Amino acid sequence: MTDHETRIAELERRVAALEQGRNGQTPPAPPEFRHGDRVRFGRPNGEQRYGTIAKINARSFKVKDEVTGILWRVDKTLCHRAEEVS
Repeated sequence: MTDHETRIAELERRVAALEQGRNGQTPPAPPEFRHGDRVRFGRPNGEQRYGTIAKINARSFKVKDEVTGILWRVDKTLCHRAEEVS
């Protein structure tokens, strides 16, 4: 196989991977978070809210606030496992 053919094969593989991603096939949620888990979210140096994961989406969680009952859409990178109070 020539260098040109190798590059074409690599590009075709990448295109196929991108098309597969567009068909709604998203990776599963990180195993450290599950439906019903208690999480903490909010501004790094501001108010922290606590809630329970109500729904897991591809890039975010729907979290029900423990105090107000409001359903928040929170990016997965902003959620942290809530420390259990003894």
